[in-house]
Amino acid sequence: METFDVRTLSRLLIGEMEIEDFNREVRERQVGKFHAAMDRAALNELYSLHKLESAFTRETVPSLYVDVITNGFPRNLVDIQRKSYKSTLAVVADNFRRGATIRVSDLQKFDERLERFVREVQRYFAARSQINLYLTPPSKTGFAPHFDITDVFVVQCAGRKEWKIFHSYTDKTELPLLDILWEPDRYKPSGSTEVITLPDYALSSAIKAWYKTGT
Repeated sequence: METFDVRTLSRLLIGEMEIEDFNREVRERQVGKFHAAMDRAALNELYSLHKLESAFTRETVPSLYVDVITNGFPRNLVDIQRKSYKSTLAVVADNFRRGATIRVSDLQKFDERLERFVREVQRYFAARSQINLYLTPPSKTGFAPHFDITDVFVVQCAGRKEWKIFHSYTDKTELPLLDILWEPDRYKPSGSTEVITLPDYALSSAIKAWYKTGT
């Protein structure tokens, strides 16, 4: 039996904040930090490392949707697996042990519960949504500093993660959209850094305008 339904879970993304206040004060304006927005029981019901391992073991997630990210550069699992002749789980585990971040895109397509959750998030926040899962080894960085061109909710499902938020960067664009190409030599972090540790906070907001890195 589920402790929380998807309607409750979608609202927990912004803690106890009302959607009207979130849209007015946070969305597309600043990073929103919601302390312990989702408890461990709710997260385990929504998704877990055990479910991810099972999905890789049963190969229910097509390799085309899985990327292996090393030194900030992604490679699709299809290309790696083709040369290794190993199972999905073996290739993922081997690269993870060597320090790579594993990314699964559109995870909701392969999990009925996540699909229901995404539909409710789309309805509640009035925005097209998807779930991308990232699995990063301890003390490793998934990506170099960057900004996103889409609104992002970050939910820490397991372990702890330190995020560095740069509120200023060169050639700052207040609201980067799809037509803004990422240029690392043009957009460089500057000024002070705000450090946030997850899961002490559930970091969630429309953070397109904020330069950040996970470490």
